[in-house]
Amino acid sequence: MKVTRPARLYPFLRFRTCNPGTGSGCILTFQDQSAHYLLVAAFLRGPTNPPPDSWFTKAETWNKKVREEGIVIVVPPDAQQALLFLAPETGGDFSTLRSTVKGKPGVFVRHRRT
Repeated sequence: MKVTRPARLYPFLRFRTCNPGTGSGCILTFQDQSAHYLLVAAFLRGPTNPPPDSWFTKAETWNKKVREEGIVIVVPPDAQQALLFLAPETGGDFSTLRSTVKGKPGVFVRHRRT
């Protein structure tokens, strides 16, 4: 996974924060496998403020274009944290994850140590 800054890609682990409008490029390296996995990215804006639907992105990791080109996820304004889920493809997989995060965003918020 990489983060884009103007005209360059950097390893994801070099960044503790991403600014709004920053594109995070995910390069997926999944081998051919019998199970299909859905990558779901979500952004949070605090423990009591559910994110809007537009703050959720899904990618079908078995899709040839996704495997070869990756995806770009842009950090929305007011986003404070990012979540990534890798879930088996099932009926309702994306909507279930989205409703769970929206229903209890505080469960997924990582609190900073002081």
